[in-house]
Amino acid sequence: MTLLDHWAPSNWQSLDSGDVDLGSSAPVLLPNGLVFEIGKQGVGYLLSASHLGGTGASPSYQGQVCSGSWGGAIYYNGIIYVTCSSGLRALALNASAPSFSAVGTWQVNSAINGPPIVAGGLVWAADWNTGTLYGLDPQTGQAVVKQTTPGMEHFTTPAGSDGKLFLATGSTVEAYTIANPASSPAPPAPPPAPPPPPTCVLKLRSGRVKVHHPKPRGHHKHPAPPFGTVRLVATCSEDGGVTLGGVVTEHLGKKHRRGTARTRTFHVAKVTSTVTGGIARTLQLRVGPRLLHALARGIRASGSFSLTASNPEGTARAVAGGRLRL
Repeated sequence: MTLLDHWAPSNWQSLDSGDVDLGSSAPVLLPNGLVFEIGKQGVGYLLSASHLGGTGASPSYQGQVCSGSWGGAIYYNGIIYVTCSSGLRALALNASAPSFSAVGTWQVNSAINGPPIVAGGLVWAADWNTGTLYGLDPQTGQAVVKQTTPGMEHFTTPAGSDGKLFLATGSTVEAYTIANPASSPAPPAPPPAPPPPPTCVLKLRSGRVKVHHPKPRGHHKHPAPPFGTVRLVATCSEDGGVTLGGVVTEHLGKKHRRGTARTRTFHVAKVTSTVTGGIARTLQLRVGPRLLHALARGIRASGSFSLTASNPEGTARAVAGGRLRL
């Protein structure tokens, strides 16, 4: 192997000479490229795995965890479980702004001081002084399982596999079945998928313009000028209000000196209405006298029409076009 980097506190020599160095606990890999290490004096450190920094470098974070620690730690579901002389500690990790803090709901028997593992949804650790194995609630530290075992050497830690626990004692290897393994905390439900955006389809029902001749009303001797209507069919996927408008281009036939065709544009007054999702709705646009006059003279006119639908789910647009005639 090739040494890539290292880290040690600046007072490592005095820690070594007093037997309160870092050597009793293995480093723990954490999210966001962090490493957790704790010394025998109970001071925990967060380091950057990609840049340990060398001797005397400032860690990303450090804090007093307990009065003494040995035997290791583990990470599970956002919590670092740390072996301490006064009982197992649970530290909530903040990986985005590197730091840790004691879990407020965690209260554990101070005799449970063996290195922990997680199996069957419980945190397992031994009291090697009295020969007892404990399965702890990961959030509270309360004992869910208490199992008497043969005598153990200090710092004994269990191993777990396929619903079983294995424990080395002074003269045997004990195997236990986790009869009713606790359920692991359910992962948070994924956010609901956003609803699909609304869609609309707009079709010109017919290119023929229907002409209307208003009758005179009241004392008016002369009726209002005739007007035309164009019908379009709108189909939208969602209920909502719609706005329909159009632009009609009149092709005058004659060309400019530059050789380009002459045109004239008419903007059709917008109309608003409502639609029911999935049901076709016929909408009418009103055509004014000037455009009717052009159509009556046989001048070509092509129109493009746009629909905008708005509802709580979003906005949809649709376009239709065609040649208009009387």
